[in-house]
Amino acid sequence: MKILIPTNLSKSSKSATDFALSYFGNRATYCLLNSFPLVYRSGFYDSFNNYSPQYDGVPMEKLKRERKKILAEYGDQTITLKALYGDPVKDIFQTAEEEKIDLIVLGYSSFLKWNDGFCYRDQHALHDLPFPILLVPENYTHSHAKSIHYVTDFSNKALSESMLLIHYIARFSKATIKLYCFENNSEDNGLEKWMADKHLDGLDHTFEIIQSVEEGIKKLVKELRKEDNSLVVFDFQQSNNSMFDAIEKHVRKQSFVKPLLLMPKGFEENCLQNLNQ
Repeated sequence: MKILIPTNLSKSSKSATDFALSYFGNRATYCLLNSFPLVYRSGFYDSFNNYSPQYDGVPMEKLKRERKKILAEYGDQTITLKALYGDPVKDIFQTAEEEKIDLIVLGYSSFLKWNDGFCYRDQHALHDLPFPILLVPENYTHSHAKSIHYVTDFSNKALSESMLLIHYIARFSKATIKLYCFENNSEDNGLEKWMADKHLDGLDHTFEIIQSVEEGIKKLVKELRKEDNSLVVFDFQQSNNSMFDAIEKHVRKQSFVKPLLLMPKGFEENCLQNLNQ
């Protein structure tokens, strides 16, 4: 499994890095990306010093020092470095594609800062990414989830791939999966439950159909307030949904602090290929 960790060396970025390394450890390899917005360079400085981003060693030296700190704290890990100047969001997409990333772990504060770039750029819409993005709040300190709250409406065409990642995370963390299916149709939900049981075979999991979004959100919020070590997964085909907005609001206000895993509409064929190795 290959994980991309975008970092600006802030406290938020350190929380994301700490979460990724403590949670996945040697089960993954890592790529640290430091993307500096190209806003402070003057044309005169550039021409006088024959500057080009490819030959500026300052960001890379900072990343090397960061890697040294990580290795001192977490032991022997495989960590590659990438330093770029330009648009941070664009660089995340580009690097994820070039490095064939399976998962992006991002500090929640950075996500808020770059939110416009993620949500409103047609060619780089968040929900069109073939990569899951895990948002880590700045004050999150727990390394493993005891429970995974999987929130879905079963509309995502990439459900089997989503379940593969959740199965992998739950297996090594020994977490209980609580699956919430928001479904307006009250008729036959047997197929959805059969799919969940099939993909989560061998894991401790529960399945619940929720017809009322409002009541479902209240119940989910109540449970998340009770549990410290919890990971929340959002798996919808739609780009926006009230469930994510409601939970994100609580995380932003810090009424509870939980990592949020956003699953994309679909995966490329080579994604998640190393999970079973």
